[in-house]
Amino acid sequence: MSRRFTHPAYALLAGQVVTAGVAFAINFLSSSVMPPDQRGTLAFFIQLSYIATTLGLLGVERPYVAERTGVSFPTAVRELGRLTRSVWVGAALLVVAAFVTGWVSGWFLALLLAMSATYVVSNAAVRRVRIAYVVSRDRRTFVTNTIAVQCGLLGLGVVLYLLDVSSPAAWLGAYALSSAAAMVTSARARRRSREEHVSTSQLARVRREGLRLIPASLGNTALLRSDRLMMPFLSSAAELGIYVTVATVMEVGAWPIQQWVDASLGRLRSRAAGSNRGLVIKLFLGVVSLTVVIGVLAYFAISLLLPEEYHRSLELIPILGAGTVVYAMTRLQHGWLIAEGRPGLVSVAETVGLVASAVLYVGLIPPFGAMGAAIGSGIGHCILFGTTWALRRRANRA
Repeated sequence: MSRRFTHPAYALLAGQVVTAGVAFAINFLSSSVMPPDQRGTLAFFIQLSYIATTLGLLGVERPYVAERTGVSFPTAVRELGRLTRSVWVGAALLVVAAFVTGWVSGWFLALLLAMSATYVVSNAAVRRVRIAYVVSRDRRTFVTNTIAVQCGLLGLGVVLYLLDVSSPAAWLGAYALSSAAAMVTSARARRRSREEHVSTSQLARVRREGLRLIPASLGNTALLRSDRLMMPFLSSAAELGIYVTVATVMEVGAWPIQQWVDASLGRLRSRAAGSNRGLVIKLFLGVVSLTVVIGVLAYFAISLLLPEEYHRSLELIPILGAGTVVYAMTRLQHGWLIAEGRPGLVSVAETVGLVASAVLYVGLIPPFGAMGAAIGSGIGHCILFGTTWALRRRANRA
């Protein structure tokens, strides 16, 4: 293979293409058999699982890439397992919440919480495998794992669609079960691992920077997901179902930049990561083009494949598309800051963006529903971009 294509970003991008295709399919398969209120319930518990996973990882993903690029895949899996043991704490808390909920109010909600706990553990394994690939460049293991996870999810989704299953718990279980393939990959890697020499100071630095990045990691996840967590309470589960039908698809436009930045942190840290106007222009034009294509595909898919009750989501496509472009460029900003050793500034920016978005959601979702969430999300991304730009400019001057 040409050296031109050995950078891990290429395999990550290929994996994201597969993931995006499966996400498209699952989104429309589930919406075809589930009314908006049930689709909204599924979205809420998926987002809850993502938040719990992010908290359990303690912000170590990007610092680990910046610090440990070059270690073997088994060693990376072993080290990441040590650094992210708190994932099990989050899953255990969800299990306890499931038992309490089942005892107090009903076992349907308890089942959803239990499925969420399972998905937290398996989704954390997916993210550990991804980071282990970035530092080790073990392309074969990563590609095999990605195919197993995504094919498993697609297969389970098709089965649920053919059986006309509309239970959110069953669909959430499909997410959890398919992601369990990453747990198998991790277990096999640990058996192959050897006790290579590990610098205690390096892992300690990863832990310190990860803890400093927890607000950024949580802010990033919550900035994308808090609208989906808040909407059932501020409006209705049906409005959330309409909203996520488009939002889940449009956010794919930001994935390529995220993959490139995550895969390049080690290289960026090893040299000065100054502002590169040519790179910014190329990435901007790329994300705009991709977002337009995704928006057009989403428009025709919703119009032709989904019941009429979902057609209100079509008017959200332009707003969510613009927000995706702005959000993608913030990923590049934050990659530079982390490479420059300024994770604290990333946390500050993400926190400002999260708080601003939450305020906007509270004000806009009750009167406007899904449209209010789309507008609030777009403005929140703009605030995040502006805050990050101002903080980085101030730091460079200082």
